[in-house]
Amino acid sequence: MRGAMNRTSESTKNAQSQLPAVPRTPEPILTGKQVAERLQVSPSMIYELTRKRSRRPLPVLRVGKYLRFRWSEVEAWLDEGRQSRRK
Repeated sequence: MRGAMNRTSESTKNAQSQLPAVPRTPEPILTGKQVAERLQVSPSMIYELTRKRSRRPLPVLRVGKYLRFRWSEVEAWLDEGRQSRRK
């Protein structure tokens, strides 16, 4: 029995060492209203931009029926749109 427990704890240690490092300060998750305020548009526009039928859908985290956003992904989405217009 002890041998099995040692193997289990060793495999757990090995699995933990293979996990990617977690950032120390996690990025806050924003609501659609917060993103709309930062971009100075209406919340309904933000929700419309997340729809799959949109030409360039806004990146979104879906948590059940709720939509949440990472600001870094929103900024990257804005930069991509700016670069595509230049071409």
